[in-house]
Amino acid sequence: MKNYIYIIALIVMATFSSCESEVSFLELAESQGFAFTGSTQSIQELIGADAYQKLTQDLGIIVNTGDNPPNINGNYPIWEVEIAADIA
Repeated sequence: MKNYIYIIALIVMATFSSCESEVSFLELAESQGFAFTGSTQSIQELIGADAYQKLTQDLGIIVNTGDNPPNINGNYPIWEVEIAADIA
């Protein structure tokens, strides 16, 4: 029984010690003195102008920088859902 506790403790310690802290690209950019605003210019500075051109022109990816957000006004059907459980 004591061996199982040691094995479980070892697995838990290995699990938590093997994880590296995740840093978002925004935090990484801020730590390097780069203020990311989401504009085309700041995207090009972050990933490079050549990479941005390949993404947008060559691959046809549309980058929404937030300058002209899409219009999502409209009517959306919503109905109630009733969930019933029969526990016997």
